[in-house]
Amino acid sequence: MAAAAPEEAKESQCEPQPPDGGWGWMVAAGVFLIALMVPMLLPSFGILFSRQLLEWHTSSTTIAVIFNTFLVVWRLAGVVVGTLTKEFGFRRVAVTGTLLTATSLTLSAFAASPLHLLITFSLGCGLGNGLSCVGYLILAHYFKKRRGRATACLVAGAGLGHFVSPLVIRLLQEEYGMRGATVVLGGITLHAVVGASVFQPVEWHWKKPKEDIAMEDTGTFSSLLPSHAKTKEPKRAEVKVANDSKEGTDDPLCVAPSPRRVSQSTSVAEREGTSFSVHTVVIVAKTEAPAAPLAAWRDRSRACGLCRTLGRVLRSVVRDMRVLRKPTCLIIGLASSLIINAEANFLVMVPFALQAAGYPLQTAAWCLSIAGMSNLFTRLCVSALSDLPWFNMRLCYMAGMAAMATSVLG
Repeated sequence: MAAAAPEEAKESQCEPQPPDGGWGWMVAAGVFLIALMVPMLLPSFGILFSRQLLEWHTSSTTIAVIFNTFLVVWRLAGVVVGTLTKEFGFRRVAVTGTLLTATSLTLSAFAASPLHLLITFSLGCGLGNGLSCVGYLILAHYFKKRRGRATACLVAGAGLGHFVSPLVIRLLQEEYGMRGATVVLGGITLHAVVGASVFQPVEWHWKKPKEDIAMEDTGTFSSLLPSHAKTKEPKRAEVKVANDSKEGTDDPLCVAPSPRRVSQSTSVAEREGTSFSVHTVVIVAKTEAPAAPLAAWRDRSRACGLCRTLGRVLRSVVRDMRVLRKPTCLIIGLASSLIINAEANFLVMVPFALQAAGYPLQTAAWCLSIAGMSNLFTRLCVSALSDLPWFNMRLCYMAGMAAMATSVLG
């Protein structure tokens, strides 16, 4: 066992390492911006749409259906977002999610019925939120030793959005009304695209192992040697003749080739010491095919490529879901889902309950902002302490659940 540890350490040194800084801090800033703009719709649903829903005389059951559909679509999108990032990259997935969220929120401003709000907000914004929240995934690729500090940027953005959004939305509603405030908020959410645009592939910023650096240094040194010190084995370039015609086939795409135009063969001889190399290039012009069959073939190939991509995504999702076979992962997943949904439903009903008790909507906005300020302070403290060796995440998690349950029941 003692001998295995040095071998594992040696293997880890030979593998590319995360940058742990550099462009990673730009990625952390982008994650902060997305967390500030996008998840603020969760605690601000009651501030945004409570008056409109009360004017429509919407029942509490319908309100619960609209909001919980938003939560369910958000969480289901989170199941496949890891696979989508592997297939298409973090930047494309995050940009698509932020654009979808901003567009759906803007369309929600013109909702004329609860059903319209269910389609635009619950389905559109829910799917957009799920696709855009890739912060935890990309930070795990960019950071290893400083992951706690990088995660602090994410949780600071989410907490700050929870604190600021109710007051900002209420101010916008007083200035522009419910519809105008929602349109302006959609434009503000669109700025999250800037944060998603800095999500470069982590392979561009990997730290190279020491062995690769030594090999590069050796290659650079050898390139400085004189030509007679290198290998004297004659080199021959392979001659490849391209001929895209197929005789004796029934494929409508393969037709008789047009007259060929063969470029003149060139031979370049370079004599250095005893080395002699000859390069011969033969270029054959491509044949022409009918436009209609070629277009149909391209359409079929695109459809097949889409089917193969969907198949890979589904297989990867099934493999990822196998982690729920472990009882520990299943318990953590179910507990987290119940806690998040219970807290979200409690927060969304606060504006309705306070307005029913005779309080103005501004009071509800301040209550949600104070909750967001406490959330922000706790997130920053926990993220900073998580890098310390004596910090116990299990006790912190249990203490948080107990405090949340006590506050709701009290």
